[in-house]
Amino acid sequence: MKKLAKILTVLILALSLSACGENNTNKYLEDGKNALANEQYEQAFLDFKAVLHENKDNEEAITLSNIVLSYLQAKKYYDDDNFYLAKKALDNIDPSYTQYKKLKENIDSLKSKIDEALS
Repeated sequence: MKKLAKILTVLILALSLSACGENNTNKYLEDGKNALANEQYEQAFLDFKAVLHENKDNEEAITLSNIVLSYLQAKKYYDDDNFYLAKKALDNIDPSYTQYKKLKENIDSLKSKIDEALS
């Protein structure tokens, strides 16, 4: 009977910790999306990386962190007048970025600036 009680205690503890991890994952994911909406791209990237620290297979966090990283790289390349690499970074962005209004506006604007600089 004591053995069963210990097993149940360990099982309940494990489930509780698992639920906490899931809550953290959801919180980081929502925080990242809010940061995107507020054009805080570095913070969004950190939030999505925190999700991946908790769950490395979270497809949404993988996609969003890659989108944000590519945008930030493209912006840096553009600021450094390296328009070819900026265009290449933007060309590799997952098309799901269009679901995020402010991010879409910024990426599309940067694409236009790069195209103008390259022409």
